[in-house]
Amino acid sequence: MTKSSRRPDLTTPSTIWTCAVDFVIERGSDLIGIEVKAASRPGYAAASHLRTFRDECGDAGRGCLLLQTGDHVEWLAPRILAAPWWRVLRAGSAPPRAGWSPPDWRRYG
Repeated sequence: MTKSSRRPDLTTPSTIWTCAVDFVIERGSDLIGIEVKAASRPGYAAASHLRTFRDECGDAGRGCLLLQTGDHVEWLAPRILAAPWWRVLRAGSAPPRAGWSPPDWRRYG
């Protein structure tokens, strides 16, 4: 399997990196740090772990993604993008309808 066709790995970084991001997508030597926040408009401070991850990874860090509950996509810092979780999971779709509630993820643990 060539590097370009290899499926990315999703890991929890607690045993690999010193910073506390929620997830890391790894494909070959490329890394993407992911944080999940229950905020609709996270600010610069919310990306502190992602900034540390980005700085520790250097050139291997392709960028970072902060998933949030709001409607806006915006750059919080260089190579750190904040985006609604629903837009990433359901690309191109509208936000969840009123009255919608997220699944109880504890059921799947």
